[in-house]
Amino acid sequence: FKKGENIIYYTWTPNWTVGALVPGTDVVWVDTPTDNPAMIVPGVEGCVSNPCAMGFVPADIRITANKEFVAYNPVVAAVMENFTVPLADMGAQNMKMFDGEDSQEDIERHALEWIAENRDLVDRWLSRARIAGS
Repeated sequence: FKKGENIIYYTWTPNWTVGALVPGTDVVWVDTPTDNPAMIVPGVEGCVSNPCAMGFVPADIRITANKEFVAYNPVVAAVMENFTVPLADMGAQNMKMFDGEDSQEDIERHALEWIAENRDLVDRWLSRARIAGS
């Protein structure tokens, strides 16, 4: 890739490779023929077709908590319901760790930098949490 040559590789998201080789810019997702509708996903950035036949069932990253804890903590529940981080941001943070910024202090700094760069979004989460707590 660095020599400008074609490569083929297997990846998943979030993963540092998506930060290094950006789908739709540096690489394309090659779809895999399937009859399984659960493997066909519309709007995959960089896929050669739309919808994209992924070759596997996509998984979601989800926040989980004990039901009793959430019932007694509506503020936490509100944050959990509204929390979202763009996949590209996860890939960029994974790339930082791949490049050696992988200490606990580095990861905490990454989080604080992301919060600062996404202050409006975080403030919306906090506003909704305050409403839930009142």
